[in-house]
Amino acid sequence: MNRQNSAGQVDLNQLLARGHKLLAASKLNEAEDIALSLLKANDTHPAILSFSANVFIAKGQWIKAERCMRRACDAEPDNHAFVQTLAEILSYIRGCLDEAVELTERAMTMAPNNVQLLKSAGSIYGRAGKHEKAYQVFQQGAELSPDDGKMNYMAATSARFLGELEAAEAYADKAVQQNPEDYEGLFLRSDVRKQTPEHNHVKELEEKIAKGVQGRENQYHHHYVLAKEYEDLGEYAKSFETLQEGANIRRKGMAYKAATDVEVMKTLREVYSAEFFANNEQTGCEDKGPIFILGMPRTGTTLLERMIASHSDVTAAGELNELSQMISQIVKLINKDPKMSKIELVKKSSQLDFKKLGETYIHGTKQYAESCPLWIDKMPINFLYCGLIKLSMPNAKIINLVRHPIDTCYANYKMLFNAGAPYSYSLEDLGEYYSAYYQLMQHWHTVMPGSILSVSYEDITEDFEREARRALEFCDLEWQDQILEFHKSKAASTTASAAQVRQPVYRSSVQRWKHYEKELQPLREILERNGVPC
Repeated sequence: MNRQNSAGQVDLNQLLARGHKLLAASKLNEAEDIALSLLKANDTHPAILSFSANVFIAKGQWIKAERCMRRACDAEPDNHAFVQTLAEILSYIRGCLDEAVELTERAMTMAPNNVQLLKSAGSIYGRAGKHEKAYQVFQQGAELSPDDGKMNYMAATSARFLGELEAAEAYADKAVQQNPEDYEGLFLRSDVRKQTPEHNHVKELEEKIAKGVQGRENQYHHHYVLAKEYEDLGEYAKSFETLQEGANIRRKGMAYKAATDVEVMKTLREVYSAEFFANNEQTGCEDKGPIFILGMPRTGTTLLERMIASHSDVTAAGELNELSQMISQIVKLINKDPKMSKIELVKKSSQLDFKKLGETYIHGTKQYAESCPLWIDKMPINFLYCGLIKLSMPNAKIINLVRHPIDTCYANYKMLFNAGAPYSYSLEDLGEYYSAYYQLMQHWHTVMPGSILSVSYEDITEDFEREARRALEFCDLEWQDQILEFHKSKAASTTASAAQVRQPVYRSSVQRWKHYEKELQPLREILERNGVPC
C-alpha cells in the first residue's frame, strides 16, 4: 500500500496509520472499528491483516486473531515476525500448543538472534511445559542483550522453575540493576533464598520506600519484599507492620467482596446436598487418570504433588484451569447466558451431563500425562468442584491438603499472588473465606464419604514416609523408594513454592503464625466464631 496508488489506497494507508495510533493508546474499540473497515476494504493485504490480528490479540479475541494472522503468514511466509505472532496466538488457544512450538522453531531459524523473538519463544516453550528449552532460549537472549532487564528477569524466572536458584538470583540481580523500579525482579531476587544478616537487601528497600515509590503496584510490591526479608531475619514486628501496609495498599485497589465467595460456597452446599447425591441416577466417565490435589493455597499442595509425581506412573500436570473453564463455558452455552452470575452458574451446573463433562475433561487434559497413566491436576480452587468431580469422574482421586487454619491464612496473607486469591489482602476477608472453605469441605466429606483423602501438612513434616505411603495407597499406587528423594527431581515447578520444593521436608513453617499471635487475633476470632477449630 504505497502512496503512489489510487486515492482510495491512500485513504487506507491513512486509516491504517490512525488505527496503529489508537492501538498504541489502548483505545481498543475504536481500533477494532478501523480494523473491521480495513478488512472490509482489503482482506488480503499483509499489513492490514497483521494490524487487525494485533487488535484482536489486545481484545483477547484469539480465534479472530488467528484467522487474520494465518492469512498474513500465507501472504508472507518468510516474515519471521508474522510467524512468531501466529505462534503467540496459538499458544493461548486450547489444543494448539504443539503447532505454536513448531511455528516458534520455524521463526527462530529465520531470525536466530532476534532478542524480541527469543523473549516470545521462551514464553511459548514455558506455556508448553518445555521449561529446559525455555531456559536455554532466555539464556541465549541474555547473552545477546546483557543490559536487557526484561530478558534477565525472564531468565531468572525460568532458572527458578528448574531449581537453578543461584543462577536465578544472579539474573534477578542484573534485572534489578538494569531497572531498579522493576518490582518483579525485586520480588524474585528476594524469594529465591532465605535472606541472612550478611546478605540481604533490607537497607536498600527501606531507603527506597522512605524516599517514596511511584505507582501503587510498585509500592505494595516493595512492602511485600521488605516484609519477607524482615521475617527471614527474625524481625517479626517490623515484618507484620510492613506486610499490613502493603496489603492495605493492594486491597484499596480492588472491588472484591468476600461475601460473594461465601455465598457461592453456601449455594454449593445447598445444591449438592445429600439428597441430590442420593437421587442422582447419572453415571460418570469411568476412565482413570486424574489425581486432584486441592485445598487452600499455601498449604503444601506443591509438596504433595512433587511427592506423588515422583512415582513412575504419575506426571505432575501443574495447576490446570481446564475444569473450571469447562464447567463455566458448558453451563453458559447450554443456558445461552454468557453473563450468568456465579450463584446461578452453581445452580445450573447440577443439570450437566456428568459423563460428558468427565469425558471432556479427561480428553482435554490427558495430553499433560506425557505417556503416564495418571496425571496430577494441582489447582487448589478445585475444592469448589469436588461434587462435580465425583459425579463426572467417579474413579478420579481427590486429595485435600489441610494445614493449621491460622498458619494457612497467614501464609496466604503474606503471599503476593500474581492473580487470584483476592481474599488474601485483608484479615477479615481471609477469615470469612477460610471459614466458608472449611464448611464446604466438611460438607463434601459428609455427602461423599470416603471419596476425599485429607492429608495434613503438619503430618507430612512429622513423618513424611508414613503420609507418602498413605497417599499412594489411596491412589492405588505401589510404593517406590525414589519418592523419599522427591526434592532431587529435575522436573520444573512453576508455583510460588518453586524454591522450597528443591529442599528436603522441613518443619520451620509449622506454627509460624505464633510469631504474630497478637496481630492475628482478629483473624482467630472470626475463625472461631464460624466454627473453625484453631
